[in-house]
Amino acid sequence: KFFYELTAPSIYVPEKQLTISKNSSIVPFYSEISNGELVFIEVNGGIKLNNDPKDLSVIWLKNSNRKELVIYAKNKFDAWSIKTLKIKTTE
Repeated sequence: KFFYELTAPSIYVPEKQLTISKNSSIVPFYSEISNGELVFIEVNGGIKLNNDPKDLSVIWLKNSNRKELVIYAKNKFDAWSIKTLKIKTTE
């Protein structure tokens, strides 16, 4: 387990991005992956703007109670990291 934690990719998303306005339509997100690369983004409560797996732009559904981004990353050793980010909305 210790070795895996040292080799697995690290996913960083600034906390400030995780709170959006309820009236926001298209929201681009920024992320950094160290020791690996972004593989896939899963969106709950919204729709990805395009099919590019590395584009983090999302159209959030206004009436959705659950808004989440799930980021999948892996590296050349086939070590995976998955990070689930809950999105909060403000008035």
